[in-house]
Amino acid sequence: MKSTKQLRTKNKKNIEDMNSSNQLIFGIKTDFILWTIVVIASLFVCFLSAYCPILLSSEPLKAIFVIFSAVTLLFIAKFTTQGKRGLKFLIGARVEMRKVTWPTYREIINSTFVIIVAVSLSSVIVYLFGFFFMCFMHWILK
Repeated sequence: MKSTKQLRTKNKKNIEDMNSSNQLIFGIKTDFILWTIVVIASLFVCFLSAYCPILLSSEPLKAIFVIFSAVTLLFIAKFTTQGKRGLKFLIGARVEMRKVTWPTYREIINSTFVIIVAVSLSSVIVYLFGFFFMCFMHWILK
């Protein structure tokens, strides 16, 4: 286990790294500038993909344009503090997904069968309760 001092040093370093990426340009934080660029460019891409005659005439060209734009915008967003945190989260999620023990085909088939039987039985039970309740209400109201 890491000592408290090592954890504090690591946390300080992470905070310094994130603050160093958030420098000021003309008195405005770079994160704000980058996110503004991403939002405006996203709106521009949406507008072009919906109204540009060249893109409307060719679906493959439109798909390539949208994918290229999305990759470019994600690349720009990666340089923001939130983008770095998001990337770190995705890398951690990928590492955790590799640790998962996935069920075999036979286990999936067995589990599916058990679920179908359980849902069918519970449906029959609910139907029978409703039917008996309806019969009971008819008997009382006569």
